[in-house]
Amino acid sequence: MTSIHIVLTYNNGTSTSINASDYDASTKTLTIPPTLSLTDGQEATISYNASITRDASGKTLTNTAYFTGHDTKTTSKTYDASVDIPVKKSKFDFTFNKYVKNVTKGETNFATSTNTNIGDIVNFYMVYKVSAGSDNLLAGTKLTDDLPTGLVLDRKVHIKGPKDTSPYESSQINTGINQVEAGETVTLEFNAKVTSAAVGQVTNVATVSGGVSSSNETLGDMISNGASVNVQKSDAFTEVPSLIDFGAVNAYGKEMIIDNVATKGGLIVAHPDNNSFNVSVSYDNDDPDTQMKDSNNDTLQADDSGLLFIRQRTSKDTDDGTWQPITTSGVPIQTNNFSGSQDSLNLSNYVGVNDWQIHLVPGTTAGNYKGILSWNLIESV
Repeated sequence: MTSIHIVLTYNNGTSTSINASDYDASTKTLTIPPTLSLTDGQEATISYNASITRDASGKTLTNTAYFTGHDTKTTSKTYDASVDIPVKKSKFDFTFNKYVKNVTKGETNFATSTNTNIGDIVNFYMVYKVSAGSDNLLAGTKLTDDLPTGLVLDRKVHIKGPKDTSPYESSQINTGINQVEAGETVTLEFNAKVTSAAVGQVTNVATVSGGVSSSNETLGDMISNGASVNVQKSDAFTEVPSLIDFGAVNAYGKEMIIDNVATKGGLIVAHPDNNSFNVSVSYDNDDPDTQMKDSNNDTLQADDSGLLFIRQRTSKDTDDGTWQPITTSGVPIQTNNFSGSQDSLNLSNYVGVNDWQIHLVPGTTAGNYKGILSWNLIESV
């Protein structure tokens, strides 16, 4: 049962609404301090409305009240009274379960909760089923899943309707549902990214609404269990550049130094610890898995000073900075450390346009070259 409206009626017939905070939804307990005195023969009435949820179908609900008070000559005493409410069993029955697993950490089994860090990818999976022997769920129902703050959809949603042989892809989580007959299921699966806005435990539920059974029963909202993501405080890159673009140039076989013309994506980090830290970027031009190559597998050769460079600042992103070669061991983006206790530090101005250089040696072969940079958080000592 869920509380809707609480009213206190006084001896003289007047009434007043009770603060909603007097009802604890987690324990389903209503606590009211009436702050009044009664003489012999007087009474006070507390009334409230409640809605009976589908969980009560076929059960008898017992509602118990406890009254504690005292008069001028005795200590406090508690009295109780209860009422039984038999609920007719619905002809419609269903289950609605939701699960989660951490893809980034390599979890293979679904559960109702998982531990994550900022930047992790989690996989949600839900199953809505009309129970065997139940009435059918008529078409026109809607399944909604509004992601809470701290979770954002990552790529496509996979939906499998009651008559589908395999899931189909959608760009949205929310979807309409065709008729679901007894014993049939609807499944929905998608990935979500944990962002820097996530704090503590983030719980996600889904709702099937607007349902009508084949017996013409209005079903009300059908809500799944909560699948929780427990966000740990840890160092993390919540965003790194996906592309450093040096544009197109004609080198004519000459040595050239080229600044980048675009950066796609930003640089955002989380460092919740109090100690200061730094951010470094590294590149290995000898590693075949990371070195810059074109479609013919040709690579770029470094000159005596290096191949890739970053404009390293001193203490802030508006510094002129100096060009430093990006080495295999890494180079800090700033010589001074950054302060700790950072839940979401945006460093995108350190990696924008004209913050990168590439040095091309004479005789560089024309081509479209791509490679991989690595990012690291460095704790101060």
